[in-house]
Amino acid sequence: MPDRRTVLAVAGFAAPVLGGAIVLIEGVWVFPLSAALCIAFGHLMTLRASAGRRVPLTLAVLAAISLLASSTPAGIVAAGLIGIPAGLLLVGLVHGDRAAAGMRASEPAGFAAFLAVLVPVEVLVSFGDGVAARALHLVVVVAAAFAWHVAGAAAAALSNERRRWMSARLLFRRSVVEWQPPVVLLVAGAMYSEAHPIVGWWAAVIAALPYLFSHVSLVRLEAVRSTYRQTIRALGRLPEAGGFTVPGHAARTADLAVATGAEMGLGAAESERLEHAAFLHDLGRVVLADRSLTAAGYSDQDVAAWSAAIVGESHYLAPVAEVIAAHPRPYRSHGQRRDPSVPRAARVLRTASAFDEAVAGGLDPLDALEELYLGAAYDHDPTVVTSLRRVLERRGVLPS
Repeated sequence: MPDRRTVLAVAGFAAPVLGGAIVLIEGVWVFPLSAALCIAFGHLMTLRASAGRRVPLTLAVLAAISLLASSTPAGIVAAGLIGIPAGLLLVGLVHGDRAAAGMRASEPAGFAAFLAVLVPVEVLVSFGDGVAARALHLVVVVAAAFAWHVAGAAAAALSNERRRWMSARLLFRRSVVEWQPPVVLLVAGAMYSEAHPIVGWWAAVIAALPYLFSHVSLVRLEAVRSTYRQTIRALGRLPEAGGFTVPGHAARTADLAVATGAEMGLGAAESERLEHAAFLHDLGRVVLADRSLTAAGYSDQDVAAWSAAIVGESHYLAPVAEVIAAHPRPYRSHGQRRDPSVPRAARVLRTASAFDEAVAGGLDPLDALEELYLGAAYDHDPTVVTSLRRVLERRGVLPS
């Protein structure tokens, strides 16, 4: 991580270069180079989505130059081919190779998808200066931006270093639902292209102001989400600190549950709910500090009810409390194919928690999985157990 002086020096160097590039963008011959400079230095100011993906200003520049009357398909292609590699190099030099690694797959893939939608239309259709023509042009650019976002999310998921531990499908879903950064960049680029014919390079200031407000808002939102996740994890460790569960049980259960749920096709929202439930499913054990409760005896259903009651005090966590309350129940009763009152997330949580408890109790992972299969008649959903096995095989815990 560079120190503050380095960041300020780079920013001070980038500002006049970007300003000069915007001024020169009116020239036909310097257009690709000017746009490439904007793309390259735009990599130093990234929006970070909650899924961890860094989104640079590439889309804003591409949208802006695509909507300008002076742009050509060849110029757009040249700007990206020069600007994106240069930007990745700058990110590696300033922020380190790890920051650049996440963009090396998503940026080229997104740019290729953008061109695949935009260039054929630009070649075949001549957009005029009328309101209807500009509106149609904007629709085409929006479609290209959508392709950029989806292709970039897919490439980021496939190249993510966590792919061994988590399904690429879940990584893609988490990334693709983060639509706010692409929308902010698209709006900034469209505002620049609309204002440029009227006010010239001052259009950059007009487009930058709403972008900066959005940037600050997204940064603060991510900080709130990060604090929220850390709080959930800290609460999940309370039973461990009190000696009521084995150390690390909540974190291991959450990890296995999320990965297993992804194998079953759980969406991003349901996966997040499952993760929170896994961290908090034993929270009710803190009441066992009351010796009278311990002496009276209790069941797993009691612990789940206590945990759900504590978690349910937060209105936002009410869906999480439902998963916690349902997870001790078997996935089906006699004569049923499946109990509809037990959500998928609860079935996954029950199996993941049982597996970790068995392994923590000294069983070999293969023997622990065999116990789950033996309980597949009523206790554990065989679909969940099979998905868990695939996760363990991919991680190398079990032989494939």
